[in-house]
Amino acid sequence: METLLKADIFFFITAIAVAVIAVIFAVVLVYAVTIARNVRDITAEVKQQTRKLSADIDTLREKAKEKKLFAWGEILANLFDRGKKGRKR
Repeated sequence: METLLKADIFFFITAIAVAVIAVIFAVVLVYAVTIARNVRDITAEVKQQTRKLSADIDTLREKAKEKKLFAWGEILANLFDRGKKGRKR
């Protein structure tokens, strides 16, 4: 009889422990899902901003190329103008 009482106590404590562990696991799972959603949202925002930044850099690169070509044109024009001025003297 004493053995049966000990077995009942063991199963009662084990059932309570399993229930507590299940509740803790459920809470952790809810937090993990919330964190995963936040990470997904942040990643989407970073991806969007990266695309915008890439487009801005492309625009800046194109403007720099235009300015550089324009600057080379000015340099060449100044060289030819100086050459003409020097010859006239």
